[in-house]
Amino acid sequence: MSKFRRILTYILDLGVNPKRQPLDEEDLKLAAYLIDLGLTIPAGCTGRIQPCDVGIFGSFKKVVKTLTNYAQLTNSNYKFQTRDETLKLLSLVWRQLCSPKLEKWARYAWVAAGYDVPRPASFETPAQLLFPRGVAGDCTMHGCSSTSFVKCLYCEKIFCFEHFVIDHHNC
Repeated sequence: MSKFRRILTYILDLGVNPKRQPLDEEDLKLAAYLIDLGLTIPAGCTGRIQPCDVGIFGSFKKVVKTLTNYAQLTNSNYKFQTRDETLKLLSLVWRQLCSPKLEKWARYAWVAAGYDVPRPASFETPAQLLFPRGVAGDCTMHGCSSTSFVKCLYCEKIFCFEHFVIDHHNC
C-alpha cells in the first residue's frame, strides 16, 4: 500500500478506531498536509470515501430519533431541544455507540462503503441492542416504578427515560 493511501486510510479510520497506533512524525506531517489541502470529494463519491456517512450516522440518527420520539410521547415536560439537553443526549448516544459490543457493526461501515476489507460476522445494530424486544419492564433503579424502555450496552441494565436520559446514565 502506498504511503499516501496508508495515511489517507488512517485519517478516515480515526472515527471508527480512535485507539489506533499514532503516526510517526513524518507520517503525521504528511497527514496534516493532506488535511490542509482540504481534499475535494468529487460528486457521488462521498459514500465511497466516508464510511461513517454510509454505516454509522444513519444508526446514530435512528437511536437519537427513537429517544426523542419517546420523550415527546411520554415526557412532554422534557425539553430536548435546549442546547444543554441536546448535548447531553448526543453524548449519551455516542457513548453507547462506542460500546465494544458494536465493533462488528462499526467495521461493517467500511464494507458498506465498498472498501475491500473482511466482512464482519453477523451483528446486531445499535437500535436492536438498545431497544430489544421485551425491554419494557421495571426500571432497574432502586425504588423506581416507571417502565423501562432502553438497555445500557455497558452494564446490561434496563432503564426508564428519566434514569437513562434525564439523569444521563453513565455506568
